[in-house]
Amino acid sequence: MIAIPMHADFSENRERIKGDTLPCVVCGRACKNPVWMLHLWGGNDAVTEDEASTLNPNADMGMYPVVLSHIEDELRMEIIVMQVGTLVIRKVDMRNAVDCVGTIVEVGQWSKGERARVKWLDLGHRTWIATSALVEATDEVMQPLREKAKARREQHARELDTRRIYLCTNVNPLARISNDGHRKPMPLEPGQVVDGKCWYCGHPVMKRHEDEEWSDQDSRFITPAIDLDAHTEQVLDTAYGPKETR
Repeated sequence: MIAIPMHADFSENRERIKGDTLPCVVCGRACKNPVWMLHLWGGNDAVTEDEASTLNPNADMGMYPVVLSHIEDELRMEIIVMQVGTLVIRKVDMRNAVDCVGTIVEVGQWSKGERARVKWLDLGHRTWIATSALVEATDEVMQPLREKAKARREQHARELDTRRIYLCTNVNPLARISNDGHRKPMPLEPGQVVDGKCWYCGHPVMKRHEDEEWSDQDSRFITPAIDLDAHTEQVLDTAYGPKETR
């Protein structure tokens, strides 16, 4: 939170403004095409989006324009310029250690200030988001974040493995869906077992002992090898008859 250092002639400058043009929050002069915006709270304080989310919403005054020179001089705020091609991450994802980054493909303006269109690298979709909610994804930012994300994924995998106490051994390497069997033995949670059978394929399941650990290297998890050439010939024979008569 930063107190706004209003100029002595703020009121006089604001009274000269005609129409719906908003004044600069520092000097009071008209900002006809505002580019830089500050989030005001309580009348005379500028706050970040993170701070605004924790303060009393009744005192939230919204976004107001400010001249660039005031940001650099009076307010001494660090300006982060978002340009096309910049690799960014959302502040909320950085706090929650979510490794989801994107590239800015377009920068524009809206009623609350500058916004950017980001192409997210995970799914390739694009969304508009306020630049105030973004942080440049530098190595200093991403390295500790990825370490936290990895630790969280490993912890989740351990918790999931603890819950998977059943194993369905109905292996069908050619299965397209789980109802036809599984391409390799499938660990199951209690909610995926009904009357001692796999909820997907209906095959009887086996239960793991309390002191038994399952590993991907366990022979029960290794998919049996199949002769693809022989399988192809079998499919062709069924559809078109013997090879000699095709």
